[in-house]
Amino acid sequence: MAKIKRYDINKSAKVGEELVCPVCGGRFVKKSWQQAFCCASCKDRYWNQKRKDNGYFKRYNMEHPERLERIGIDMDEERDCELCLGDPEWESLAQITIS
Repeated sequence: MAKIKRYDINKSAKVGEELVCPVCGGRFVKKSWQQAFCCASCKDRYWNQKRKDNGYFKRYNMEHPERLERIGIDMDEERDCELCLGDPEWESLAQITIS
């Protein structure tokens, strides 16, 4: 809940204000009207977690099993259906498969 509040505060803040990142807690100065995170990495982690929480990745993986085949994940294992970019387990699987 605190992350949502920080995100909302950051979105409504004015350019030039010092804010706290909802993901890492680092401080940054808002440089443009749409900025809410300190960096792109934190933005991606935030939205990937939101999508994972609402079941987006599970639904997507079920509709596109070729994605899981391409990165070497067995679709039959329920826990693997919810893996998303940014998860340490997915990252290690992707590195093994892609390299």
